[in-house]
Amino acid sequence: MKVIIPAAGKGTRLRPLTYSISKPLLRIGSKRIIDFIMNKVLQFNPEKIIFIVNPKESLLQQYIHSRYENINVAFKVQKDPKGLGDAVLVAIEDETESDLLIWLGDTLIDYSYNINLSTSIIAVNRVSNPQSFGIVELDREKRITNMIEKPQNPPTNLAIIGVYYLKSLFKLKKSIIYLKEKNIKTKDEYQLTDALKLLLDKGEIFKAVEVEEWYDCGNVKQLLENNKKLLIKTHKNFKIPGVVINEPVYISPTAKVRNSIIGPFTTIGDKVTVESSIVENSLVDDNTEIKNSLILDSVIGQYSIIDGVKWRGVIGNHSEIYI
Repeated sequence: MKVIIPAAGKGTRLRPLTYSISKPLLRIGSKRIIDFIMNKVLQFNPEKIIFIVNPKESLLQQYIHSRYENINVAFKVQKDPKGLGDAVLVAIEDETESDLLIWLGDTLIDYSYNINLSTSIIAVNRVSNPQSFGIVELDREKRITNMIEKPQNPPTNLAIIGVYYLKSLFKLKKSIIYLKEKNIKTKDEYQLTDALKLLLDKGEIFKAVEVEEWYDCGNVKQLLENNKKLLIKTHKNFKIPGVVINEPVYISPTAKVRNSIIGPFTTIGDKVTVESSIVENSLVDDNTEIKNSLILDSVIGQYSIIDGVKWRGVIGNHSEIYI
């Protein structure tokens, strides 16, 4: 099996955080998004993992090479973003035949069952806004009978959430090439859903797997909400002398917290310093310093300094807020 992790998006809805790092490198709970994804895909023992990145991306490559040294990884650059279908073609155009797992670089899912890989599979979840997603229709055996990219009048609320398993890399490659040759676009982009629909129309069997939990981290509000969900699910008990801890929280063992109140629903990253402050329902990324402050409902980037303020909001890496 080969794995593709598309990570070329600009993450505009998560700015200013994504001005300096890509979305897969954002922290949520005890890990970065990409670490949750890698933990899942490595369970399939892939022969190769291919990341699709934009031309300016370097931090993700550095992170992967330093953290996953013994894994066969490659990085392909999507120079001109023309949609997810185009991005996948960039990744597979020179690859040999194999089965294929595509896992979007901002998609966190959880499941407690073994997945049957006897047919092609698309992961789905029920959503309240199906117009914003690719949508599938199913028969009684959960085989997909139709799929539509971002329909105005959705026939179901079963959304395609960003994890796909294909029995044949070559078949998908031919389908995407056909889209580009015929200039078939949706929303002015070459969509992966449209390529999969061509395969479906040609007789490919797709089954839908409805995942138990899906953590969509597309914007700051969702990032905080899913940080909360992950902390509730995975939290450990933390005790620090002189610190009031309202569980659930995650506090890195390398963080220094003194005379403060932490939590609930708060993540404190590596080498963070918190002194004489209250931090609640917030994500604080690595190497940041917070002193004499009240931080609520916030996401704080890396290498930032906050001193003497009441703050609710988002600041990116290398920022300073103080009186």
